[in-house]
Amino acid sequence: MDTNIRLYNTPASSGPAYLPPAPVSADSVINVSQEGQTSAAAPINTPAPENKSIIPVCGLFTLDYYKPFFNVTTSDVQERIKQAFIPNRPHFFPTIQSNPDVYGPFWIYTSLIFMLAVASNLNYIVQKKSGDPYNFDFNCIGFATSVIYSFGFILPLILNFILNIFGSKTRYVEILCIYGYSTIVFIPAALLSSTGWSIVEWALLLYAGGSSSVFLMTNLWTELEKYILNKRYIIMGLIAASQFLLVLIIKFRFF
Repeated sequence: MDTNIRLYNTPASSGPAYLPPAPVSADSVINVSQEGQTSAAAPINTPAPENKSIIPVCGLFTLDYYKPFFNVTTSDVQERIKQAFIPNRPHFFPTIQSNPDVYGPFWIYTSLIFMLAVASNLNYIVQKKSGDPYNFDFNCIGFATSVIYSFGFILPLILNFILNIFGSKTRYVEILCIYGYSTIVFIPAALLSSTGWSIVEWALLLYAGGSSSVFLMTNLWTELEKYILNKRYIIMGLIAASQFLLVLIIKFRFF
């Protein structure tokens, strides 16, 4: 490249000297120094933008990943609990799809564990003979924790897996939310079962199991009808059987 620069003198009245621009190559950048010399610089490599849409696997172990599942207010939880006590209304699932929570189900499970432990010991006090020694049964707390958390977190996972196999787009957190609120009815049933009357205990626990089953089947009916039309009654039977199994475990272990 010819780097010689020619200066053309013009009359003083016509302004300063004219300096024609130096030619620029398409694949390089021309730097002009103060002495009038030019030099070619290497092309500038711009780093590729970082893809922030990729979520690393380790994100599952951070608090930020779980924050959306606890993004509910007290009024939201109260309203969902009220709906859970009316099992034959299919309005719960559509209202929680946009914002399912784990906060409510977690505290419902925890409250149920505490209530089972207290009611079981109260039931023993009512039924024990006068003069018999009494020691608080702490083993029932561990057993209740294992049973309630297993049913509360594993059963929704199995149910969601079955629904997804047949083409449903439900998420695990949605099924967990529905199942968690369906167990709220077991809390008053467990408290009232500490009377020591077997027939009352059976009636209350069977009502709780039936109510939770109806609540689950009513709110999942649309998904079952849409994707599992021919086998929806099998899924409904599995839901009812699992809740009846929970009733049997609670009755024979705690009361």
